[in-house]
Amino acid sequence: MNSPSISDVEEAFYIIIPDSREKNIIQQLNRPVIKNSKMNSKYILFSELRSQCDAICKFGSDYSIMEKIAKST
Repeated sequence: MNSPSISDVEEAFYIIIPDSREKNIIQQLNRPVIKNSKMNSKYILFSELRSQCDAICKFGSDYSIMEKIAKST
């Protein structure tokens, strides 16, 4: 039995980045090879993760809590 590849599974791929790199990551995520893939790529800024860390740890029970602070292009 073949295991599914990352693009076969309906999961989000979260990238945690420094705030100063947001413009660059938006450009990278908008590249055709990434944009046209089935992979659901999102990014989270360090500052957003840092400011929400306590709430995420307290109220989150799985990765879906990341959706609240994740950004997409």
